[in-house]
Amino acid sequence: MSTGSLPVKRAAPTRSSPVIDATSVPVKFYVLLGKNLARASFNLDENLVESFARIREDPIASRFIPAKATSSNCIFYKLKTPVLFAQRELKAGDAFLRQAKQKCEEVGNRLHVEPVTTTVRTLAKQFSRDHAYLVIEPSDSSLELINATKNLSENHATLFKCLQVTVKRLAGWTPTDVQDNLKGGTVTVDITVLPPEFGEIRDALAQPRWYKVHNLGVVVFSTLTWIIQASDVKDNQDFRVARKRYKTQFERVFTPDETNSRTSVSSREFAAFYNLLRGFNSDVLNVAGDTSSSLKASNFTIHFVQAPFFSSPSRSYLYKQDKSWSFPIFVDAANPPNTFRKFTPRSDCMVVSSQCGIPFVICEVISDKRESDRSRMLVQAIALARTGQHLLRSSSKKTFFVVALYVDADMVVYQYIVLQTEGDNTASGHKPVSIHQKKFDLREVDEQVDFLREMYNLATHVAALSGELDPAKQECLHGIHDAASKLKSLSTKGQTKTTGNTTIHSITEEPARTRGLRDEDDPGVFEAEAIQSILHQMHYEIESMVCGHPHLAVIVSKTGDRHGYLKFVEQEREVEILQYLTGIQSSSNHTISGVQFWPVEEGTVISMPVAGGWLTSLKNRNEQLWSVALQLVEAVAFMHEHNVAHMDLKPGNVIIPPEGGRLSIIDFSVSIRVRGPDATYRGVVGTEDYIAPEVREGQYKPMLADLWSCGRTLEELCAGCHPSVDRTTLLQISRQLMDPDPEARPKMSTVLERMAPTRRGDCVIGSPNSTYTCARAPSVINKGMRYLQRVCLSNSFKLSK
Repeated sequence: MSTGSLPVKRAAPTRSSPVIDATSVPVKFYVLLGKNLARASFNLDENLVESFARIREDPIASRFIPAKATSSNCIFYKLKTPVLFAQRELKAGDAFLRQAKQKCEEVGNRLHVEPVTTTVRTLAKQFSRDHAYLVIEPSDSSLELINATKNLSENHATLFKCLQVTVKRLAGWTPTDVQDNLKGGTVTVDITVLPPEFGEIRDALAQPRWYKVHNLGVVVFSTLTWIIQASDVKDNQDFRVARKRYKTQFERVFTPDETNSRTSVSSREFAAFYNLLRGFNSDVLNVAGDTSSSLKASNFTIHFVQAPFFSSPSRSYLYKQDKSWSFPIFVDAANPPNTFRKFTPRSDCMVVSSQCGIPFVICEVISDKRESDRSRMLVQAIALARTGQHLLRSSSKKTFFVVALYVDADMVVYQYIVLQTEGDNTASGHKPVSIHQKKFDLREVDEQVDFLREMYNLATHVAALSGELDPAKQECLHGIHDAASKLKSLSTKGQTKTTGNTTIHSITEEPARTRGLRDEDDPGVFEAEAIQSILHQMHYEIESMVCGHPHLAVIVSKTGDRHGYLKFVEQEREVEILQYLTGIQSSSNHTISGVQFWPVEEGTVISMPVAGGWLTSLKNRNEQLWSVALQLVEAVAFMHEHNVAHMDLKPGNVIIPPEGGRLSIIDFSVSIRVRGPDATYRGVVGTEDYIAPEVREGQYKPMLADLWSCGRTLEELCAGCHPSVDRTTLLQISRQLMDPDPEARPKMSTVLERMAPTRRGDCVIGSPNSTYTCARAPSVINKGMRYLQRVCLSNSFKLSK
């Protein structure tokens, strides 16, 4: 199973050089120093401390050892099976080197050894100059890592144990990892082989949704959901239309309660049912055929997750979208015994306890054939099942369970119920965990309504389960988060936009692709031969990965004097929009310039210059406020004039040099070309806190939604400025752009026209390559005139549509 990197050509194996008898000295072989490979000479009878000193003296190998590293703070591993690093193979390409390094990193092939008591002779019976027998991980913080692990084991023993998972290697998640973490449990579609708790949960989720048919004459309220009365049913248009138009599916989901003794559905549930069949059912075949995971994610979450959970009156749980968990899990990453690395998972959407933040429901949406996300999600669900069971009250008779949802490229939902079962503790100290799988093909109307019914029933049971959590334990997860602060972190290939405000990227194409574990400096997809060839042509090399952006790398010229960015994108739409906009010559065009496109298999590589930092990182913001705001308005007006809606306007996607200058718009990953301002779209896209209200409801006009996001960005820009006429005026503009009524928002061209009179004396606008500068007027008269202009504008800023 692929783990999400670009395909690379594998080098053919060749014969290695003859082996050297261990009785002869000295010997020469490869050593893996962290992520780097070096060949060195050793004496057979020297211990590894002496060998480390010998490496220190080697002019080539010593470059890979940090200056502060010593044999006492490095970690030494003997390779149980030596790994071939034949010189001829290394020259053949990086595919062989990467595969060989992965063999060195495999947990089962490493044996931790003490450098003082271990000699070179004990590493192997015979040595070959083309093999590696030793791995040394230089680390200035090894002792701190061991102490942090010890602290977790002693002070948070039970919870720490619950949150531990093992993976075969850090390059990706596999079904084998899932099976290994079950500790004797099983994954199956046959519920008869599972403990009875699974059958009870399945029966509860399959229950019909009851509605009352007799008027009780009183207003009734349930702690789980609003109860709809007979009079409500009679007057509810969604109920009447849904029952009449979709009678077969309605009766499949809803059942009248003649006794009025059951908790009944809310009126909004009828609306969700009606909208599902009227909207989603009409679009699902087109959605399934589209290559965009964002389109699939937004349609799925709106109809099947947001409806039962986000709109619920229950305060016992919270719905979150593309958020990180509030606590880490701990991954056995082949460090010395009982040491781990922390890893904070991230889900496309989830439902969490409002008390302690533990997820009850986690979801991943994918739009390609690589399914490492499924294995990752299930490993995380296993840790949740153990943790949740521990957090229940000691008197609770409930069994904590997690529901994991995996939506594949064909809009088929795999629903997994994950729970810890009774059984003997294994050698690891864990009880078994088992998983039951059920599948819903959302292209079929009956399965759509069946799945919606199960999600509403799940919301009821999640609310009840939340009430079983022990309040005394609710701070445990926060405590373990703090205690793990000194552990080394692992990031994920596919975590997107984790810095600052979070992009709701169950809507983007990148993140769901390759969420394998990796070290934060792992080049991931950029290791592919095709991309390395592009870098070679550019005379650049990768300097570092951008934190939280697995498909974005910082590159540096081989002379070290120039920097840029390299971005890998899989969807054609972003490339097409960038090529379209960058091809238009206009001083009003603020699309990131200097962009180059390099087609590769399965996508496109985009190279970009460094154009500055986030909008909010601007220095001297008070002096440049009006000039920068004018550029932002001009940039959005230009895009709209050319029928492009950005759909993710925010300070992080508006770039400007810290000292001021020309503003640039970046990240067109969710942008769309529209027919005009009245074009209507469905699906939630954008960044939380910068999304227009109507976008959250799932149906909107993209250009009008952009206006709201632009107003919110202007508001953020003004937030760090001192009170002034400029600031007051811009805040008035932002409020009008953020009008709750989309049709009442002024067009960008109108805003630009009204701001234009104040350009004189404030900024110089020239060619696309000219620099915007804020300058003081040359005379007191000009200053006074400009001030009066702003006052008048501030007092009478009435924008027409």
